Amino acid sequence: MNKQIAPASYAAPPRTRPETRAGLITRQLSDACNARLTQQLKSSTSPAHVLHNAMITVYHNPRCSKSRGACELISDVYNPSNEPVEVVEYLRTPLSVAQLKELNRMLGCPVREMVRDSEAIYKELGLADASLTDDQLYEAIAANPILLQRPIVVRNGRAVVGRPPENVKALFPDLAK
Repeated sequence: MNKQIAPASYAAPPRTRPETRAGLITRQLSDACNARLTQQLKSSTSPAHVLHNAMITVYHNPRCSKSRGACELISDVYNPSNEPVEVVEYLRTPLSVAQLKELNRMLGCPVREMVRDSEAIYKELGLADASLTDDQLYEAIAANPILLQRPIVVRNGRAVVGRPPENVKALFPDLAK
């Protein structure tokens, strides 16, 4: 039996599914959050930002309500000085093992606290096994970015998991309590 292979110039048409109402709302909220953060980034050109090279990075999953909530808090409450904000959709651009290690260093927690143990792939890969090394966990997260806890917000060399979103406030000690 011979398989026919399409010529290299052939591109299959993209599969499209009708968007559900929930999917549409999620996308719209994510777009709105990203638009606000992008606007902050564009308007953050004061000399103080250039001098201090401050940057807020949000490792974000737009389908996650906690992640959207953290983005909204940053844009509406915790960033009055309009520091530049970078939103990294880590499911689209997965982190390398080296990036995960640096993120873990900034979080200051055991690697296991970076892993979402509620995901089906967690069980499939047997990641509950306590004998797994940190390097094995980093490799699993790098290969399956859905396993990364979300959202993670980084500012001034420190990071927090924004679950609940109010945890992000810990990165902004300069705000009045």
